[in-house]
Amino acid sequence: VVIHVSGNKDTAGRILKSNQGLAKIFGYSKSEVNGHTINILMPSLFAKRHNEFLDKFFKTGHKSVFNTERNFFGLHRNGCCFHMKMLIKQMPNLSEGIQYVGMICQIHNAVSYTHLRAHETSLHLVCRLLLEKK
Repeated sequence: VVIHVSGNKDTAGRILKSNQGLAKIFGYSKSEVNGHTINILMPSLFAKRHNEFLDKFFKTGHKSVFNTERNFFGLHRNGCCFHMKMLIKQMPNLSEGIQYVGMICQIHNAVSYTHLRAHETSLHLVCRLLLEKK
């Protein structure tokens, strides 16, 4: 899956475009996600942290997440979470200014989001480790 996301402060995190692989991994068509924030593709705990990450990024300019393959959790349209690998590149775009291109590969099959919520403390720990490891 390839997803292009706005990197401009006023539209940060908005999905600009994506490829057809999005439907297979996330269960959404391109038209359903384009224009929405990338958080639509994340479990709520990660989405909240992502907003905090964006705020911190715009304040500090710290770019530790770019150009390194990382493990994350994605959220399928049906509510199931899955483990994925992602590589994010920063790219200039004439019409959008700065954009980020995320290349995503699913690692494991999806599991029930309800099941993961029962283990939210563990999920929170994983989230903190992933985002604060920098």
